[in-house]
Amino acid sequence: RLLRAQERGEERRTAGEEEDEVNTWVEGLSRVLSGINAATSRTVISAPMSHSLAVNKGSRFHFSHQFAELLVGQLEDILDKKEVSYIIRKCDDGAQFRDMSANDYIYRSLDLDDFCFYHQAMYYTKRYKKEGHKKGHHNPDDDDDDDDETIIGNEKIRFLKDHPGSDFAYLTLLPRLKIPVTSIPEGKLCRIEELDINNENPSDVTREKRENYAKMALLMFCPFRGELDDLKHEGSYWQKFDAFRKKYYGEGETEMKRFEIPPKTLNVKTIRDEQF
Repeated sequence: RLLRAQERGEERRTAGEEEDEVNTWVEGLSRVLSGINAATSRTVISAPMSHSLAVNKGSRFHFSHQFAELLVGQLEDILDKKEVSYIIRKCDDGAQFRDMSANDYIYRSLDLDDFCFYHQAMYYTKRYKKEGHKKGHHNPDDDDDDDDETIIGNEKIRFLKDHPGSDFAYLTLLPRLKIPVTSIPEGKLCRIEELDINNENPSDVTREKRENYAKMALLMFCPFRGELDDLKHEGSYWQKFDAFRKKYYGEGETEMKRFEIPPKTLNVKTIRDEQF
């Protein structure tokens, strides 16, 4: 009946006639039914699930490790001198700085010189000095703002002075490593088979895919400081990446080896000297 009434209403509107009482009644009834449906359609969960949500702080899932954002695209844009999005941290006295995870890696302490971008995000977290962040001055005895994680050995690793927030923030070792969640620009990582690794004369399209793939891999796993040229050999990211690949995987390997990237292994000159 409702459908027929709606059809008649549509016909009357098409013909330019005024709506009758039936049509307005249908519209009113539809609104009432929609309201009833919205009011009664609430998620009902069992008592065990309710307990689980309370224990897991509102999440349905529980993970063995927490996660850390790895903004590979931001690091690439910074090194390419492009505009990036960032957070402005402000102090009470008007002092402010641009807060970016890419800067945290580029201007990391010399004590972390052998850490790649991926491993730094895995083992270290950034904290803000209460006094330094709020009052705009440096106080080495300040406590951090975040109390949800323990500081290992109370060690605070300072950024280099060129870091925009060196007076307001520092790194600390995590009590439990985090799993980096990578954010990579679209189209920069292709499928392995698209690299056509065993082809010594690839097409221009394949060469471009190789360069993009190698660049992303080296940005994540190769320790460097602030210059993309450090990730190249003879002007190519792939040359450096491929030298590393051959050293640790070899040619014609049929079985996948355990993939581990230790520090100081991506010096391409050392690798090539050992190879050739």
